[in-house]
Amino acid sequence: KAYLAGRRLDYGVATWNGWYPSSRAGDSSPRIVIPGTITPRGPFWQARTMTGGEPRYQSPGGERDGAVIVVRPYRAPCVCVITEGPMDALVAAMYGHMGIAVMGNTPGQTTVETISGIILAGQPDLLFIPDLDSPGSFVAMMGVFSAHGFRCRLVLPPSKDLASCTDAERTALLCL
Repeated sequence: KAYLAGRRLDYGVATWNGWYPSSRAGDSSPRIVIPGTITPRGPFWQARTMTGGEPRYQSPGGERDGAVIVVRPYRAPCVCVITEGPMDALVAAMYGHMGIAVMGNTPGQTTVETISGIILAGQPDLLFIPDLDSPGSFVAMMGVFSAHGFRCRLVLPPSKDLASCTDAERTALLCL
């Protein structure tokens, strides 16, 4: 709870989405375990260190098979925000949007297919917020979704990523 509060992240929304602390998520470091989607190999998860150091994230070994992290808000969302990391997706959910983290700056076709299966038919608006240093693959992903009739918009955060933005910057990006 203190770690999330220190990053201005909502503990309630995180636990609502099944996030929990553990010291047995691949090593003995205290981590936040973040459930992901089901893959052909089983459930995917990421575990973020709360104390710093490397590795920042632990996850099941092998290919991700298009796994993503979905963070849902308390109420039904009207916009889906695609981000690079789970903390960014948590920020989107804090502002009432569905956050989907692709976990990396080079999402492949399988990841696009996973996202397509998650997005609700009545939810055609997609907002892409990549990390500031790697917007290229998000532009390509936008093209795929635009070609399938989704209204897509890309905005770049003024800081490294959405989670590191100030509250005012988050509001400017997410209060549509």
